[in-house]
Amino acid sequence: MKREATDTPSTLSPAPASTSLPRAKKPKPTPKPKAAAKPKAAAAPGDFTPEKKAIVMERVLAAGVKALNFREVADELGLNAKQLTNAFGTGRPGNLRDKAVSAAGK
Repeated sequence: MKREATDTPSTLSPAPASTSLPRAKKPKPTPKPKAAAKPKAAAAPGDFTPEKKAIVMERVLAAGVKALNFREVADELGLNAKQLTNAFGTGRPGNLRDKAVSAAGK
């Protein structure tokens, strides 16, 4: 079947050409490198100050506590696991962790 030619104009007209210029892309800001955390001591790099000793001890204790099986040690010492958790928890002045860190910093 063939299409018949019609005298009516087509309802579909071609899209008008864009007269505006394309937008320029904004450059992405470059991320600034983060400064490494420095100990509070303003001493030379080779000086092993009490502040640096306390930081080292805190990190050693943090790694050791992660690996410690509290229940096993508590059973061995006749304590409960909560007592050991409290002894090595952060932010508890006077507990075993706090005393170890302060002793290392002397």
